[in-house]
Amino acid sequence: MAAWFGGPGAAMASSDALQACLLRALRDAAPTTTVAELRQGCQAEATAPAQKLPPAVVDLLAKAPEEQSVVERRTASELRAVSEPFALLPHRPNYLLPLTHHERPSGSETTAQAFKSIESHFQISFKFALSRPWFDGRMVPFFGYTGRSWWQVYDSERSRPFREYNHEPELLLAMPSSQGLPWGWRHRLTMLGFNHQSNGREVPASRSWNRLTAEFYADQGQHAWSSLRVWQRIPERAKRSPTDSEGDDNPLITRYLGHAEWRLGRASPDGHNLTLMLRRSLHRQGHGAVQLDWSHPAGWSPSLRAYAQVFSGYGDSLIDYNHRIQRIGIGLMLNDWF
Repeated sequence: MAAWFGGPGAAMASSDALQACLLRALRDAAPTTTVAELRQGCQAEATAPAQKLPPAVVDLLAKAPEEQSVVERRTASELRAVSEPFALLPHRPNYLLPLTHHERPSGSETTAQAFKSIESHFQISFKFALSRPWFDGRMVPFFGYTGRSWWQVYDSERSRPFREYNHEPELLLAMPSSQGLPWGWRHRLTMLGFNHQSNGREVPASRSWNRLTAEFYADQGQHAWSSLRVWQRIPERAKRSPTDSEGDDNPLITRYLGHAEWRLGRASPDGHNLTLMLRRSLHRQGHGAVQLDWSHPAGWSPSLRAYAQVFSGYGDSLIDYNHRIQRIGIGLMLNDWF
């Protein structure tokens, strides 16, 4: 989000930034910390050029957690980390499902190679800012990467191979908002992007495509959030032959992976997070998918959450994008959406 970084107009708000820092420091300080130490640290923060904040960020940091909306809570948390020179921010959820079960559809790549239906699945997703914000903090460019893996860890006879790995790098432009919407919702963020997705394999198992994307985030108070992601595929020329290394690996992919993806989530006060995903193609003969996620603090670590995932539809992985998959998995999550 663009409010994560300081902009040129931030110097005008240095006194407000100092006040916001003191409020935050008092809230988080250890009992033995003195007021002089807090003031010294905040003065250094307020006067450092890399830490100057625009008024919108000052207002956000001055808010108590119970006053922040569900999207604002993540914004404030990431704001404290993004100024670190070696910090990588979570992009999408990071999770490990050591145990998943999926039905193997007839005719799929998974069935053809007799892979086991029980395997492990994990996702790694991060992002970082490519520069300081543009236009007084109204826009920020990011690079994001999401990797998803399906690992046949229980197939000892084949030396536990990775059945599939999907790469998804993307260039993003974040633009924050606080536009009111009906029924108490507020539009918080727009993300425009160029997205590449592939499985990095040779023909005939190669799968890849490029998209222009637009993603919109909204929330309703401190617990409900929603996002809508739409995309337009960038066309590729048809292959001259199935073994041609250049050309479209999957000309019908939008019939199965669709044109839009909608999420509705709830981050409950008791820690139970639920997220519903619906994806659909606009083709007359198009298909879609539905996914339900649940997570809850694991209990033994503040950084881990118990996680369960249920998926039904097309596009679970690129290798089997045109086959219907039923999947269920349990494991651990490092970070949820919000």
